[in-house]
Amino acid sequence: MITKDPCWELYVDGSSSQSGAGAGLEIRTPEGTRIHQSIRLEFPVTNNEAEYEALLAGIRLAKELQVKFPCLESFVYKEHQNNVKEIWDGTVPTDAVCKLRVLEVHNCNELLSVAPSKLLGSFHDIEELYISWCDSLEEVFKVEGGSNAKEGMVARDTDIEKELEDNHVFPQLKSIFLGYLPQLRIFYRRSCISELPSLKKMGIKSCPKLEMFPYRYQNTEEKVAFPVLEDLRLSDGRIFEDIWYGHVPAASFSKVRKLELDCSVLVNIHTLLLQRFEVVEELTLLWCDSLQVVFNLEGLEDIKRGAAVFSQITKLDSYHNLRSLSVHYCNSLKYLFSLSIARNLTNIEKLKVDRCDAIEEIVKNEDQGEEDGAMDEIVFPKLQSVELEALPNLTSFCWANKAFKLPSLQLVLLGDCPKIRTFTSGQISTNVIELCESKWGMKQKVSDLNNHVQQLLQKRKGSSTMYNDDDEGTSLTSLWEKIEQHDEDDIMLKE
Repeated sequence: MITKDPCWELYVDGSSSQSGAGAGLEIRTPEGTRIHQSIRLEFPVTNNEAEYEALLAGIRLAKELQVKFPCLESFVYKEHQNNVKEIWDGTVPTDAVCKLRVLEVHNCNELLSVAPSKLLGSFHDIEELYISWCDSLEEVFKVEGGSNAKEGMVARDTDIEKELEDNHVFPQLKSIFLGYLPQLRIFYRRSCISELPSLKKMGIKSCPKLEMFPYRYQNTEEKVAFPVLEDLRLSDGRIFEDIWYGHVPAASFSKVRKLELDCSVLVNIHTLLLQRFEVVEELTLLWCDSLQVVFNLEGLEDIKRGAAVFSQITKLDSYHNLRSLSVHYCNSLKYLFSLSIARNLTNIEKLKVDRCDAIEEIVKNEDQGEEDGAMDEIVFPKLQSVELEALPNLTSFCWANKAFKLPSLQLVLLGDCPKIRTFTSGQISTNVIELCESKWGMKQKVSDLNNHVQQLLQKRKGSSTMYNDDDEGTSLTSLWEKIEQHDEDDIMLKE
């Protein structure tokens, strides 16, 4: 049942057996009239799939009858047969879904748009919008009244624009996710949306053609597009470029505390971008294959050398808010940050790095003019956990001869880091911590982290003594012979 009395009601059912499959539906009008429809399915389905087909048929029939769903609050549409080109057409009444709060559309590969622009009035109260895996989708809300497209813009519908130009189109929208939409160009006509005043969470993944919305600001009076945005997740594409080149007012990101970037082309982010995310507390980097250093003071020199740098830092105080740093699948990364940056991460609580093939150490001594003995102690007063996993070239957390003080450290994960020799080259001060070699492995109580890492190194060396390091070309057969001989020696010792 979709709606409540005295509104329209839709009942569906479906079943499947060896003899065939079918579905049935019933629509009840507010006056009590009942409309029945039976469907024979000519393809194999499960019972659940038969019921789903009945639901789709019911929605199609409701559209033909111009049924309104004034009590409908959540609409989730998933189409796996790839033959739906529109969900709502131009015949739907403008107030058909006036109480809708959640709208989800997934796996509709033939869909060109989600809804006509005339329904924007019905979406006044929408709070959550999620659209993904629609390969042909070009725009979320289709502008009616013409098709004179030019440079990705759709022809203007002057009546709709006049009606909306002084109003917030989505005043209640709090969360939006647009993902894996390769043809999506625009969200809606940008000149009609001045801001999203309630938006707190936004994710844009694999939408390479999508332009920034609400719209690119071209007037001198900058408006705040996302005044309360707190959680932002972006991947490669035009939106990332819009932010990079300053096409969105800086104040639009003044409250973003959680930032995730999935950008294979990320090479250098200007100070302008750094200033846009001054209060970020959680930073996650994914699949940034061009990235060689996360934080680096020598941005300009590194650019000349061709190195990839996350940010050109002119204001170290910008990182005092950072509490969590996670880096995944960044295979050009050599290290995370220098000692000077490390000294400014006074509020960091969680550090996680995994599956970065080239990384050799986490903190590197690349500070100009700093000699051993200068500012010897590095303190992470709030750092509680360090997770280092699947880092085949990691040799140490830090090779600089500095003392590290980690008074709040509770957990260290060292998993699949075969080359690690020591945690720090200098002394390290911690309380008793828990150390494990995998997420699901047993935890050990450790008081001397450096000593324990060195013990693990010796253990690995001991377990590999049956192999000759010089025998890189040894055949698989000879290796098995060595293993068998090793087992025979064990048996003789026991006897």
